[in-house]
Amino acid sequence: MVGQTNEKGISSSMYKVLRMCEENKIQSVSFPALGTGTLVHSEIQMSKAKQRYLNDAKMLNDSPKHLKRVHIVIFQAKLLPDFQEAVKKCKKISRNASAGTNLRPAICLAKETAAVLFPVMAVEVYGTSPTNLAKIKKLLDELVKEECISKDVQSSHITDLPETDKKAIVALSRANQISVLVTSSDKLTVSGKRDDVLDAVLKINGFIQTVRDRETREGEVKRLRETLCWEVARGERWESLESGISYDIELAFHRKQKSCQYQEKGETYTVDFNKMEVTNSICGYRLIAETVPSVTFLVCFSAIIHPPTTWTKMDGRDLEIITLQSNSAEYKNIETAFLKSSQHPNVKPIDRIQSQSQWQRYCVLKQAVDKKYPKQTNERLLYHGTTKEICQKINKNGFNRSFCGRNAVVHGEGTYFGKEAWYSCQDKYSNPDDKQLKYIYRARVVTGSLCKSRGGMKEPDPINAADPRAGLHDCAVDSLQNPFIFVVFCDAGAYPEYLITFKSI
Repeated sequence: MVGQTNEKGISSSMYKVLRMCEENKIQSVSFPALGTGTLVHSEIQMSKAKQRYLNDAKMLNDSPKHLKRVHIVIFQAKLLPDFQEAVKKCKKISRNASAGTNLRPAICLAKETAAVLFPVMAVEVYGTSPTNLAKIKKLLDELVKEECISKDVQSSHITDLPETDKKAIVALSRANQISVLVTSSDKLTVSGKRDDVLDAVLKINGFIQTVRDRETREGEVKRLRETLCWEVARGERWESLESGISYDIELAFHRKQKSCQYQEKGETYTVDFNKMEVTNSICGYRLIAETVPSVTFLVCFSAIIHPPTTWTKMDGRDLEIITLQSNSAEYKNIETAFLKSSQHPNVKPIDRIQSQSQWQRYCVLKQAVDKKYPKQTNERLLYHGTTKEICQKINKNGFNRSFCGRNAVVHGEGTYFGKEAWYSCQDKYSNPDDKQLKYIYRARVVTGSLCKSRGGMKEPDPINAADPRAGLHDCAVDSLQNPFIFVVFCDAGAYPEYLITFKSI
């Protein structure tokens, strides 16, 4: 530092000193007010000195680990106000810089937990023979084994943990002196004293469950957005509420609450489900309603859909295809019903199709039909034969009317279903693949109100031709007296519940 009088030299020397402090783990350092002896009578040079110290102070923004205090020693009292002003400017600039950008990188959980240091205890054992020493070692190992355990925490959501949870896990490792080892992207191993490990695993699982719940909610909100939304009347217009708010209102309605509250643009609103009104202290009351693709229902129906009890856990995934165990009750029920109405084929695998988005659309439509016709059965279990190639499309996207005409359009241009399996077992409907395997769906179908089918039909007939508001029938059939063939014209009106693979004998 000696002999430095120009700004560049002073800054360079100060930076070297600061780095040496860090390397030697020094916590405080003092600098003289360098160069001020020659700058006392020069306002311009004094201004440069202020800026120089300001720049030097900026060097400290690199988040030093060891250096805590930097002192500037001023020998001339009259220079103190100038340096105080420079420090104030420095603080102001530092605050603005940190507010504009977050320079701290995301922490790496594996790196941070591996860096946690633990106290080490060495046990020295002296004995008269190797045998005695081996016994002592065995006893010590057993003691450690009794007191200490390792537990694995496995989840695909570990990588999705927020920064606060990662920091909490590192803090937990330090405080309880437990080892948290990230063995892979979806697995943690926690080791240490039994009680501490169990406590840590419980807390980590809590963090993961919060992430899982958030992901599930996001998925539900997305599916709800695709099927319906809640709207409020603003003057003569209906305006859709934000999807997250729609989800919360729908959930409250599904739980049969009398009312619920939500916040929008800083205002709190109260929804009264009995009056179908939303109110707040400023705007008074407005009508609220639920909409399903372009149709508004002033009397709402529930669209928070629970999956069937037979479904396995899906962890946020939209589609799962589960092969049933041949000795399970579910398999035997499907097989028995299939064989009763077919020519005794040799049944191979039966797959359960678990598609959350398809199930949501189907249930929304079924609930609307059930409300329209509450005193009749609106759903039937029917069969649909197809090819191996089309199976893959149906599993993912559901039944599609664009496939109509592959065999015939005698009963209209929709998706065809048979009351009994033998009809769909015919080769013209379920074409065998190169291994002579055939494919039939046992589907849930919303049949609702029936009308007589006819060639060239593109939609069901009107319920009342004189009254357009009465709407359309839901399904066309070959015979109103004894229906056997059912044709639906709405893709959401059928759900491919089970895929039966078989060989004809």
